[in-house]
Formats: sequence, C-alpha cells, structure tokens
Amino acid sequence: MKLRNTLFLSVAILILIGFLIQYMYPSRSITIATTTSLYATGFLDYIQERYNEIDPNIVIKIIPLGSGAALETAARGDADIVFSHAPNLEKKYIDDGVLIEWGLIAYNYFIIVGPSDDPAGISNASNVIEAFRRIYQAGESGEAIFISRGDRSGTHVRELMIWEKAGLDPEGEWYIESGSGMGDTLLLANQLNAYTLSDIGTYTILSGKGRIEGLVKLFEEDDKLLNIYSIYLVSGSVDQDTMKFYNYIVDNISDLIREYNNLVGAEIFYPVESYNGDLEAMWIRFSMGDI
Repeated sequence: MKLRNTLFLSVAILILIGFLIQYMYPSRSITIATTTSLYATGFLDYIQERYNEIDPNIVIKIIPLGSGAALETAARGDADIVFSHAPNLEKKYIDDGVLIEWGLIAYNYFIIVGPSDDPAGISNASNVIEAFRRIYQAGESGEAIFISRGDRSGTHVRELMIWEKAGLDPEGEWYIESGSGMGDTLLLANQLNAYTLSDIGTYTILSGKGRIEGLVKLFEEDDKLLNIYSIYLVSGSVDQDTMKFYNYIVDNISDLIREYNNLVGAEIFYPVESYNGDLEAMWIRFSMGDI
C-alpha cells in the first residue's frame, strides 16, 4: 500500500510539473501564408527549424498556397505573415492596407522547361517573348503542349503578363491549366512532355530527386523572368511574436539562403544584396504590371 501511494504521489507531481511548465512557458503560434515555391523547395521548413532553435515554444503554421490565394488569406485575417512573389498582386493589398512592413528577402528566376527535343525550338530564342510566341505557334499546329498553373499564383501571373506582352491569348487543347502548385504542375508537364513556366528553385529540387527526368531547362536568364520574393506583416495581426519572427527573417535571410543553398548543393535562392542592379526598382516595375 505504501509503495502504491508513493507511485500515485510521483505521478501527481509529474502532472503538476507539466501543468506548471505549460503555464510558465505556453506555446504560441504564428500562421504564415506562403507561395508554394518557397514551401516546395523545403526552404521554409529549414527556416522554421532554425527559428525554433532560438524560440522553441513558438509553433509556426505554414499554409502553402499560390500567391493570389495567400494574399486573400491575409485579407481575411487568417494569416499573420505572408511570403509572396507576385508584385502586381501585392501592390493592391498594400494599397488596401492589408499588408504592412514590406521586406524584400530573396530573388531567383523563372525558367521555361520542356521536353529535351524542344519541338517549339525555344532554346535559341532571343528573349522570353519570342520563346512564348514559338510555343504558341507549335501549340496551334499540334506540335506542343503548354501547362499553365492557372491558379493566380505568382508564376501564373508572370506567365499571363508574358502572353499579354507577346500579344497572344492562348487557348485550345494544347493549353492546359493544372490549377495546382508548382510541384504538381511540373509533374504533369513531365507526364505529358509539355512546356511550362517554373521557378528555378522548385525545378532544381524535383529534378535533383529524379522526379521530372523528362523535363530540361530550355530558356532562362531574361530580366523579364526575374522572380522577387517579399515578406509582409498582416495588418491587425501584429504582436510581439510576429514582429520578432519578421525581424529575424529580415535580419538573417541572407545567411539562411547561403546555408540552405549549401545544404542542398544548389543555388535555389539568391540574397537581395547579390543582385546586380536595383531590385526594389524592379519590384516597382513588376508591381505596375510591366515586364
């Protein structure tokens, strides 16, 4: 009986200690609505792990969406922080007062990927507008397929801007909208031997895993394909935890990018300061709908 009472007392003490720890160090949470490309590359998971090293009691909830949907989530008040790469969409929410405390955090490039035999012949195009025109012509003649994200993501928005600049309105059986994130869109393009516009980060990660062996990079390195990532605080959701996380990202993002690139063995993202030019001016240009 004495042993039984001792065990009961020990369990009661452990439970009490658990309650005291929870009371003294309660877990808190931050909800992040993010573009799928940051999520699909694994970079946000890495950021989360590093941040929890300095603040283990914060729970970071990540909602991967296209940039358009991520911004709408913020407007509904369902996110504390937004990562986005669609300047012309972001500007509306900035003007409406939804997004505050803007910070440029990284850049990379969009690329056009497709089958290695390149039926549209875009690999030697002089610019991305010409590349899209060649895809359009090949699609209309039944020689090519193009997969669009079709989801109001940053990638989809840039694709539409390029079609508009080319003076083309793609439609027909050769133009397919996946309505999916970048990863699933690449997998579909791989399955159908199709072209698609991708951020280089997601393509690099999936290609390195051998999941899209039928797709190769066919066109890149054009200023019109510059891909700029930003972080925002959401109005009405700012507290000590969200401000602390935001400042951590802004202050440490360059080191985090270099660390993650070294970890995966590829340049997935580039720090803002490495851009040879005025990245903010390019963001403003894109935010006005100009490429």
